[in-house]
Amino acid sequence: FGFPLVIATSVTSVLCFSDRHQTLVIRIIIFLLASLVLLPVVKRMTGGNVLNTSIVITFLGVFFSFVYVKYSGPKLFLTYISPVIFVFPFLFVITFPTSVLSTSYEPRKNYPKVSIAKGTPVIFVLLDEFPLSAILNHDLLIDKSSFPNFKRISNQFHWFRNTSANYDHTKNALIGMLTGLDHKINEIGSYKKFPNNLFTLLGYDYQVEAHESSLSDLCPPHICSEQQDTRSFRPYLMDVLAIYFNIVLPRPISFGVPDISQSYKNFWDQSEGIEMWMKNPFVKKQFSIPNNHKDFEGKVLAGKEIRFYKFLSKLDSESEKRFYFLHILLPHMPYRFLASGKRYDPLGNYDYIGLNMENPVREVWDKQSWLVKIQYQKFMLQVGFTDFLLGKLLDRLEEKKLLDRALIVLAADHGVNIAVQGVQRGLDPDSLPDIASVPLFIKVPGQTKGTISDLPATLWDILPTLADALDISVPWEMKGHSLLDNFSRTQKRIIYDYKFEPFAVPDDFENFLLGRVKRKYDYFGEFKGWGKFRLQDEDSTAYMDKPVSEFLIEEMVDVQIELDQGLRVEAKINFLPAMVQGRVTGILKQDEWKTLIAVNGVFQASSPIVKINDQTKMLAFLPENAFKEGSNDVEVYLIQKPFERGSKIYKPRLN
Repeated sequence: FGFPLVIATSVTSVLCFSDRHQTLVIRIIIFLLASLVLLPVVKRMTGGNVLNTSIVITFLGVFFSFVYVKYSGPKLFLTYISPVIFVFPFLFVITFPTSVLSTSYEPRKNYPKVSIAKGTPVIFVLLDEFPLSAILNHDLLIDKSSFPNFKRISNQFHWFRNTSANYDHTKNALIGMLTGLDHKINEIGSYKKFPNNLFTLLGYDYQVEAHESSLSDLCPPHICSEQQDTRSFRPYLMDVLAIYFNIVLPRPISFGVPDISQSYKNFWDQSEGIEMWMKNPFVKKQFSIPNNHKDFEGKVLAGKEIRFYKFLSKLDSESEKRFYFLHILLPHMPYRFLASGKRYDPLGNYDYIGLNMENPVREVWDKQSWLVKIQYQKFMLQVGFTDFLLGKLLDRLEEKKLLDRALIVLAADHGVNIAVQGVQRGLDPDSLPDIASVPLFIKVPGQTKGTISDLPATLWDILPTLADALDISVPWEMKGHSLLDNFSRTQKRIIYDYKFEPFAVPDDFENFLLGRVKRKYDYFGEFKGWGKFRLQDEDSTAYMDKPVSEFLIEEMVDVQIELDQGLRVEAKINFLPAMVQGRVTGILKQDEWKTLIAVNGVFQASSPIVKINDQTKMLAFLPENAFKEGSNDVEVYLIQKPFERGSKIYKPRLN
């Protein structure tokens, strides 16, 4: 709205006050207007590539400016449609829930007024889409070789292993956890609708550092130092600009525009607290094309990581009577991180691989098991990255001497189901345990030894447990109870789906967890380090990590494989081209063949031949150790049933 209005006003001014060069000025204005309108469409067409977007948008802008000046039809069309400049913003404001951004805060007198004598620092980290089974071994203990920092946590925290989520979606899960209420409201929770919540309970006596996500607004601005002043119009305008730039610019973060996926406002303040070298913008006085910058992938941080490091920077040793809250969308989709923190899919080309896109809900997994396994592999690597960040958190807490004296909660709002033809987040008998069973760790001040409780627990119990540990009385009735009570208890547990239909939660997740852990080991085998983490395939195991030169290779000129990224890929400090996809032509009986992918002359992964978007393709996720920094040569070979060591290996034509 803003830019078209400025341009329209400029055109009117030029036509009113200058008779010279009117045609040239009109061409320039129409060029700019057409470019702005078409940028989002062109950005999607080019996959966000800055150079290609610039070329296409320049051509289209010149074309439209020429047509506008030469023919009368476009002039009439734009003249009659011009009132949209004023109508659309009005409709947007009255139709969409923009009040969460723009409504000013009105002080209330009925917030809880609770004094807390102990002054214990409180730290609450909430993860997202995290089934407990992901981090367990065969004994249903933390898999310490894969997740050493979760193991550190279990060694010092109370671990409530039999915890159930209460909602299968984030909005209501947040409200339930932070208010302790059993509610059914299908909108973002706000402090206006839920004035009684954990932030207002502690905020009367504590300084609060709240890093809420875009799915909650429960902390009032006068309590949360992280909240912007909604009485001022300038922050609102800046947030609108951030949203607009994210829509129209290719790779907006590379131009210094903040990520908008991790919050709902105050976007421009999300880059604080990260390493100083990250604060140097790519585009200064001289222009450079960001995606041609040699360190582009390595220097562009995703919003999730920025958000985490900002939270980390706020943790202070002088933290008496402070409450730190972070909701971070990890290991939530999209999956872009390796366990080391490196990225492999900056444009999200593989975000929806394995999801049945014909389903209107878009949350049902495909019947092709290989594609679903690839997504599970991506998920596990992002869980590994989450563990890596938690290690940074524990180190920071130890450095600031907070680990011993703070009251700490680590939880997840709900899980996720990744299974062939299963629902991703919806509830049914097969998906329910993976959606409901979530991690919950709580550490009380002075605790040095971990415990495991298998008594039934729910996320509704978090707030009562915090109140119990702080020795305060909560002035409203809550659904849950304190988990610090050591007596045996039973409770009927339920979890609501997005329609608020209740589903009964089993008393014990043990059998389910054992089944899911077995599936994990069937997929990946025994853990040998994240650098060698790959899907196990009995047909190709004998070839893995072996040089191609050890095998007899036969040319197969009738088959061609065209790799999406080409035969030479570039690995950088913080980026690996780990996804290898190629189109296969010339194969008649696809089920009889598999591909072997070699990097720098060593076999590193395999893939069956599958259908993706009605095309015959191979797709593999390569382990991190397959690459060296700089250029890497990728080759694809074929093997045919029966898949036995000593069988012929064929080399198709590669492009």
